[in-house]
Amino acid sequence: MYADDFLVLSPSPEGLQKLINVIKKHAKEWKLKVNTKKSNSIIFSRNGQTKKNENFQYGSETLPIVDKQTYLGIEMTSSSKRHP
Repeated sequence: MYADDFLVLSPSPEGLQKLINVIKKHAKEWKLKVNTKKSNSIIFSRNGQTKKNENFQYGSETLPIVDKQTYLGIEMTSSSKRHP
């Protein structure tokens, strides 16, 4: 794991936004910068469908919601299927 990579999980959209807000607060406190251009969100669901009205903010920036993400070599999809 790299020091500059991290993954945040939450069972609810509200919980995820709260965690993002905590990250922002601590980043500011410790004078760290989060590269929001390399940040995004993925919503896992059994049927692969996401709610179009969901969005997550890091400060004033909206984090894009993606259908697929590779994290440390593991590809994850919004339909919860894991691909090696």
